[in-house]
Amino acid sequence: MTLCSSDRLTVRRMKLSDLDELYSLISNPEVMRYIEPPYSHADTEKFLREAGLLEPPLIYAVDDKESRFIGYVIYHSYNQDGVEIGWLLKPEEWHKGYAGELTGMLLDMAAGSAAYAVIECFPQQEITKRIALKSGFVYSGMADGCEVFVRRFDRV
Repeated sequence: MTLCSSDRLTVRRMKLSDLDELYSLISNPEVMRYIEPPYSHADTEKFLREAGLLEPPLIYAVDDKESRFIGYVIYHSYNQDGVEIGWLLKPEEWHKGYAGELTGMLLDMAAGSAAYAVIECFPQQEITKRIALKSGFVYSGMADGCEVFVRRFDRV
């Protein structure tokens, strides 16, 4: 099932067959540098089952226009009226504008159902903070060692 798509990217439900691609992503020390220690294969399978195969999921796969797995997005409820969004992409997909594009896609979805969206990131994640600010998020403070950025949606 597709959550949303653009000319370059498709955000879809995770499948068990995504396990090896997901493992290659979250076992990579460069990708995980500011997030948490790299995952083992067993931890990746547990994460996939507990976050990607849930109903509703907490994460969704991202495919490029050739239908290749290039990462995942975070999209789930946050507190009472919000959604948390985020992304993790393979290093070879960095600097292509995908993170900003995904942020826009997820904001479009969230605006129809939530009062606000949140991006949480570690203080060292300068690119994530830059994308958040460029996308209309405002710094809101710290929570559990992460900087929190919030974008409220106008309700007419």
